[in-house]
Order: sequence, then C-alpha cells, then structure tokens
Amino acid sequence: MEYNLRTRIKELRQERGLTQKQLAEAIKVSVNTISSWELNRSIPTISKIRDMAIFFDVRANYILGLDNRMR
Repeated sequence: MEYNLRTRIKELRQERGLTQKQLAEAIKVSVNTISSWELNRSIPTISKIRDMAIFFDVRANYILGLDNRMR
C-alpha cells in the first residue's frame, strides 16, 4: 500500500476508533475538512499537520508519508 497524507490520516483515525467528527473536534476543524483531506480534495496546513502529530503522538513526517517511523 502506498502511504501518503490522506491514507495516513485515515489510518491513524481508524486505528484509534475515531470518527471524522471526533478528529475534527480534537484539532478544531470541520468534519468537511477531515473528509476533504481523506478524499485528497485538499491538504492540511502545516499547523494542522502539527496538531495531528501531537494528537496522535506520531512524527509529522509519518503523517506526511515521508517516513515509516511513527516516533
């Protein structure tokens, strides 16, 4: 499987049993924003990638699909 930004976001969310709404609330964006990221219609800002990295306790490069090391 090719790991890219959209697949990593969805994978991290689903592994933790979160809905798009729960993730959206946690990082202060709309549900539509999460959906757009996961459908590859838009990309998160650097600050939102940072927020997700902190929330999921993983490296930002992991979320970006640039690194397979989570921490």
